[in-house]
Amino acid sequence: MKTKQLAEKKYVEALHSINIFLQRLKSLDETANCDVIKAFNLELEHFLDSYHGNKPDGFLESIKQYNRTGTWCNPSYLLRVLMHFKRKWSQNTMVHIL
Repeated sequence: MKTKQLAEKKYVEALHSINIFLQRLKSLDETANCDVIKAFNLELEHFLDSYHGNKPDGFLESIKQYNRTGTWCNPSYLLRVLMHFKRKWSQNTMVHIL
């Protein structure tokens, strides 16, 4: 039971964090300063990496690739990434973040 409670707490924290990222993303636009977008990309990668399970995910890999090559994603793509994980984690509670 304790493990399930911890998993549920982690799940709630993950979705809450996604919502915070979405709020922050609203303040960015396509012409946002490159340093701001770079910082957002790196922070998002670390967040997703810490909550994502072991299964491969194309969106997470694309964020990692962008960060490795220095070609940071624009806000529209970041929105797609965030919505992907929000849907994914909402569809199958806790399975993807354990």
